[in-house]
Amino acid sequence: DTSLPHAICIQEPLCNMSNKCPMDIPDTYTCHYKLIENQTPRAIIHTSKILQENCLYHDEFSDRDTCTISIKDPSNQNKRLFICSSYMPYEKKINEGNFLHLIKKANQSKQGVILCTDSNAQSTRWGNNSTNNRGKQLEEIIDDYNLTIHNKLDSPTWSARGKTSIIDLTITNIYAPTIPNWNCHLNMSTSDHHYIQFSSNTNSLNQPIQHRYNMKKCDWVLYKKTLEETILNPVLEKIPKNKCGLDFCTSKLTNLMNKALEKSCPKIKHKIHPKKRPSETLNALERTITRKQKKFKTKKTHQKNKRQVNEVKNNYKKGKKSFNKLIRKARIKAWKKYASNIESVKETARITKILNKGYTSPLGTLKNKDGNITQTPIDTLTTLADDLLGKETLKKPDQNIEKNLHIEDIKKFVNPSRLKKAINLLKKNKSPGHDGITNEMIRNSPDKIQECLLNIYIASIYHEHIPLTWQIANSAIIAKPGKDDYSKTKSYRI
Repeated sequence: DTSLPHAICIQEPLCNMSNKCPMDIPDTYTCHYKLIENQTPRAIIHTSKILQENCLYHDEFSDRDTCTISIKDPSNQNKRLFICSSYMPYEKKINEGNFLHLIKKANQSKQGVILCTDSNAQSTRWGNNSTNNRGKQLEEIIDDYNLTIHNKLDSPTWSARGKTSIIDLTITNIYAPTIPNWNCHLNMSTSDHHYIQFSSNTNSLNQPIQHRYNMKKCDWVLYKKTLEETILNPVLEKIPKNKCGLDFCTSKLTNLMNKALEKSCPKIKHKIHPKKRPSETLNALERTITRKQKKFKTKKTHQKNKRQVNEVKNNYKKGKKSFNKLIRKARIKAWKKYASNIESVKETARITKILNKGYTSPLGTLKNKDGNITQTPIDTLTTLADDLLGKETLKKPDQNIEKNLHIEDIKKFVNPSRLKKAINLLKKNKSPGHDGITNEMIRNSPDKIQECLLNIYIASIYHEHIPLTWQIANSAIIAKPGKDDYSKTKSYRI
């Protein structure tokens, strides 16, 4: 549909100076590229007529292998979204690409970047079976600049001679809009690279500000009153008779508590706190250097007196040198203090392992119990989950099993007095789980909510079932340091 704003990013070998390629791009589209003598561009961008009205070509972020344009943010005239088409040739290192200058600049100015690239880099992180040196370089860049890859792990973007690979990547920074529908169209291209298509809403360039509840300013009297005035579902006042009823009661109670918290607790912006230095002296010096840096930039742009500019610049350099010296001294002092407190053999062995370990490859293919190599990322995760967590064995909800323990027996040791003692032992200022229920919410809940919670505990023991809401958790796979073979599941922990 030519009436919609489109941008087509093309990399070598489909680039063509005559504005023609196998994709049959309409004549109304505008072609952007960096023209260099005796060199054919290896990265170009075509823009539709509607998008061209709002488009700006950036020569400073473009070269033979990189082409960059930007469009205005409809909701904020001071913000722009950068769209970059980048080809990363084998003869150059990835960190030498011009796209890095664009990402640094965009992150500093808090503007979005969408990078469409032929990276020639393989990594298990984005779905390949192995990781090459270029993949390791690109992984470091992604981690350093907090970038996101939107490729699907099971969708190869390159295929030839019976082999497939994922090397054409769609990458964004944290200020870019979301990409909900990324697709790779197989068997449609005349090249060995496949077409990639995605859409994004430019109205969402301003990322929604993340908020969190400020528990210190929560009105717990209002929270308790809200729950007391809530008319409970009759099901919550009784012990659930089966597993389905137990799951229903748990989710219902969770929703009631979260709604009461929303009414009684204010929200604040989620801030990323800066790194804390080892001492107040270093913090004060860092603030001084930042002020000098800002002063130097303003003098350089607004004053013509070179003496004043050089004086501010020299003061800034001296302060930065002394600051870096103090940082090095503080690190050495902190390391000596930490090493001197190590006494046990176990801690010493652990430190030795960490210091002696080399490069740890990211999670890729693994050997299962049969000795076979996993073929896909899903197989790898399934093998890890089965070996480290145990295979999932679910019983049917309607299955009737003779129970030696009756509800009356459970009530003898799961009773209101024990529940209150356990609730009073809950610590404050702890992060909630997936359901969002904090310890403060349980401690300040009225008696009838605590009775519902008691019924859920009794039913959970009786039915031998943990509610599904409580089973959801976020987990991370971490490689154990000092292992020789990382193709075994024992070399990882969750």
